Amino acid sequence: MRGINRVDCGVYSDKMRLRKLLTQQCQVSYTALFSQPAFALWGDGKVILEGLFSTFGKRGISLASFRFGQGSQDQANQSVTVTFNPSWFYRFQLDRVESTLDNFTAEELKVFPEVLEEGANWLRAVVPHFGFQSHLFTYSGHHKLSEGTSRQVLEPLSAVTMPGVGVSEGNGIILHWEVPDQKWRLQLTVDHSLAVANGLFTHFILFVNEPVIDYVRTAEAGRAALQKALNNIGLEFDDAT
Repeated sequence: MRGINRVDCGVYSDKMRLRKLLTQQCQVSYTALFSQPAFALWGDGKVILEGLFSTFGKRGISLASFRFGQGSQDQANQSVTVTFNPSWFYRFQLDRVESTLDNFTAEELKVFPEVLEEGANWLRAVVPHFGFQSHLFTYSGHHKLSEGTSRQVLEPLSAVTMPGVGVSEGNGIILHWEVPDQKWRLQLTVDHSLAVANGLFTHFILFVNEPVIDYVRTAEAGRAALQKALNNIGLEFDDAT
């Protein structure tokens, strides 16, 4: 993946064995802003409901899968949410779409970008001159480690110390990259997990400043970039998680 280079922190070498991240909790999410609000769908709940029902019908949804968010006077917060299962939803608003998937299986992760593609195709079909402004993918996870502790991972990553405060547990880091030829910006946070004892928290962001993307290819490339970045600091995902 162009734009991702080995981190020069003196921690990892090719001869070292990578610590495996044994994922205990995880989430992927997506937010896409529209280039302009979808005014053609203003107040037209029938078109929205029928369109989303037809679009995602093959995903096993029913009428009970829909929720209307109409409690706010802020028009930007009016929404229609499709729930695929208790841990996965897709939400339409007049200026954006959002989707979140918690504690996913490998099959759900594979289907996630396909659902986003289906939603985008529906919007382009029903909203005149429709376009996206940007796309934001995020991944976060709390992980046990196959060996060692989060302190052992984090201590070598930063030389910053605060004498007289206490015993350092190691500092979290935030790494940033830019991939100009694809208008991508990437960010990886690695820190202590507050949910898993001696575990690590990871948070990865892929921001795409393009109106049209290939969802499947973008998701695959983003995951590859995340894996490579983690490898560069001596970490890798366990195949079983």
